[in-house]
Amino acid sequence: MPVSKTERLLNLLAFLLNTPQPVTLAEITEKVEGYRGACTKASATRCFERDKAELSAMGISIEYVSGDSFNPAAYFLDRSRYFMPVISMTEDERLLLAVAVRLARSQGSSECSDHLFWAIQKLVFDRPYLGQSGPEPKEPPVEEKSDAGRLSLLCALARAAALRSSVTFLYFGIGSNRARRRKVHPYGLATYRGAWYLSGLCAETEGIRTFKVNRIRGAVRVGKADSFEIPADFRVGNHIGPGVWSSSERGRREEVTVAFSPTVAWMVARELEDCRSWTLDDGWVAFRFSSYDRGMLFRWLLGLSPFVRVMAPADFSEGFKSCLARIAARYEKNT
Repeated sequence: MPVSKTERLLNLLAFLLNTPQPVTLAEITEKVEGYRGACTKASATRCFERDKAELSAMGISIEYVSGDSFNPAAYFLDRSRYFMPVISMTEDERLLLAVAVRLARSQGSSECSDHLFWAIQKLVFDRPYLGQSGPEPKEPPVEEKSDAGRLSLLCALARAAALRSSVTFLYFGIGSNRARRRKVHPYGLATYRGAWYLSGLCAETEGIRTFKVNRIRGAVRVGKADSFEIPADFRVGNHIGPGVWSSSERGRREEVTVAFSPTVAWMVARELEDCRSWTLDDGWVAFRFSSYDRGMLFRWLLGLSPFVRVMAPADFSEGFKSCLARIAARYEKNT
């Protein structure tokens, strides 16, 4: 039975909203019911263009990403315009939610406690996917924890931060590829893209470090209350989340200009809130923005190579090129 126009439009929207990266026209016409099986490629293309125009008239704009030497041209929907925004909560509010979850479960199973438990869990853990600024490093499988185990761990960390108690735990580090014991003064907990992070003073490095909670192995040992003071100028948002290098509290401000391939420019535009952008002759998109932590920005850009060209300042550009050359040389040496 032929697919109706309404069904085809809904199929197209569902496909684009459930695909986190841009997709080519060939993928759309091959995978979306309604285009698949069209008489010719040209007729499927004309049908897609008509549907795209009709959706645009409804206020639903399908974005176009021009191709480059790495990837063909593609289309995507800006998911952030079609989902509820990320809920922003203070550290105290997160702590209260974690405690409420624990209390809801401790009351035993009843219709009220079950509804409360699942409602709060959804509020705390569910986050819309906004794309990745770079690929996650590969690591051994994360230690599986039950919902109760995960909540217990978060409650222990939240309680330690609230009572200013030091915590000791085994932490799997990506760089070392092994678990090491860490003693931390927990300053705050926060979520970013669906994952929980702990930020605090690490006794081993004597500096503020951020730990991904699902890399904590085993139980957490909590020390005595009031064993440290949280610095008055500490802000958890300066250490957890996108663009921590853009916080004015991290250091000296400098203007940075970076060009990105069209392959990733659409994602970068989401991360950079306050910037100026323009398209270069080769199709790459240049962004000018402020940075207060060159080291953090450097690591973020490395995660997006080879789709990055640092244009200014000159010394930053040369340092970035030099680092990429060293990485390439080490890779060639080991292969």
